[in-house]
Amino acid sequence: MEIIYTSPYLTPKEIAASLRVNVQSVYRLIESGKLRAINISHGKRASYRIDKGDLDDYLAGAMVVKETKQKPRRQRKRRIPVPQDRWGF
Repeated sequence: MEIIYTSPYLTPKEIAASLRVNVQSVYRLIESGKLRAINISHGKRASYRIDKGDLDDYLAGAMVVKETKQKPRRQRKRRIPVPQDRWGF
């Protein structure tokens, strides 16, 4: 997935829009340490900027490749004919 950037740094809102996720999901990735970010504020409220290289690294690590593994076929139980006496029991 190739995303075109105009600035070397992106805001969480821009990343959320390009990935079609909620902004809070991006903040959770930053706070958990899964997505590297720079805090540019000096106050109580964080203002993050994410380098496009860090975003590309995260997306490369988050890539899911589904392995196609066939399940073994289940063996059917074979019926063994039961000998019957002459009255059918």
